[in-house]
Amino acid sequence: MKRSKNREFALLRRKLCLQIAGSALGMGIGLVCLISVLQGHFATFMIPVIRTMGGLSQNRAAAVYDRIIRSRQDLLIWFMILAACLIWLHFLVQRITSYFADVQNALLQLKEGRETELHLAAELQPLERSLNTVRLELCRQRDQAQLAEQKKSDLVMYLAHDLKTPLASTVGYLNLVLDEPDISRDTREKYLRIALAKSLRLEDMVQEFLEISRYSLTTISLNRRMVSLGVLLEQLAGELQPAMQKQHLHCRVKVSGDLKICCDPEKLSRVFDNLLRNAILYSREDTEIQVDAQASRGCIRVSIANYGDSIPPDRLEHVFDPFYRIDPGRRTEGSGLGLAIARQIIEKHGGTIEAESGSQMTCFTVQLPLTGDPVPQCEGESL
Repeated sequence: MKRSKNREFALLRRKLCLQIAGSALGMGIGLVCLISVLQGHFATFMIPVIRTMGGLSQNRAAAVYDRIIRSRQDLLIWFMILAACLIWLHFLVQRITSYFADVQNALLQLKEGRETELHLAAELQPLERSLNTVRLELCRQRDQAQLAEQKKSDLVMYLAHDLKTPLASTVGYLNLVLDEPDISRDTREKYLRIALAKSLRLEDMVQEFLEISRYSLTTISLNRRMVSLGVLLEQLAGELQPAMQKQHLHCRVKVSGDLKICCDPEKLSRVFDNLLRNAILYSREDTEIQVDAQASRGCIRVSIANYGDSIPPDRLEHVFDPFYRIDPGRRTEGSGLGLAIARQIIEKHGGTIEAESGSQMTCFTVQLPLTGDPVPQCEGESL
């Protein structure tokens, strides 16, 4: 790593060394020429000047030159050397500080949050690349912070909307019971049952919200067992037969071989139960829900497809977001947390879940490693 860093700034070192060597060489040549002049032709030039300016004779002007200049020749040479060194040092410091000025301007741009690409001198390209990497990372973090703030605002809005409806219904029916003491027993019981149902719905929504929070905080542990995937899927499909019959739906479950997977059966059942319920909810009448499971390349793929209105691409990419509802009018009940929780559960198992929709068909595909990830010590076999 250290050698790599040294190579990155080789151009800067080489350029500075060449500039220092070039200026030192130029200064040396200049001093040699100057000393040569002082020791020779300079006297030939200066004596007539002194003679003309002072109105002196040739010998008198030469004596003045010897007394004022030639006798102090060494001192003049050292003074010129010092002046040349100061000029050279000033040039060197100015050159180096120009690099710092470029870096300072780049840092100010980073501080101001500008998204334009940073540019430095050619010899500072390694530093330019590093600063642009930092710039991109800061932009990414800023975008993530804005997205998190937006999600927080959406969360408050969704909670206010979804909790308000069942709560208002519960309060309304209880007020009817209190305000109308003469209503019949059957009507009173009907109102109370509706209020109870709304209260239970409210409790379920709060529970789902707490559950998605626990999954997000990675505090949920998995109780893994060896499970027959075919038995699990057949059992879930059988439990939902009454709901399917209401819409004249048929469910076909096709499992390739005796697939067994080490998983948390309770949590995995929740995933497939949610996917099946969504398939029932959004299927057209007299259509088939297709459930397929097969092993492929060390993993198990389970797909659940239904026929109905396709999900638009701009909504499909958000179906796993918490509180997201496919139907913007919220004609269907639900908190919008089911698929978000399903994704968390699948990811806890080391798998993935994806959705695709088109041609009047929607398909959710779950992919899980055969042994789980990381590989656990399964307690036994169930299902």
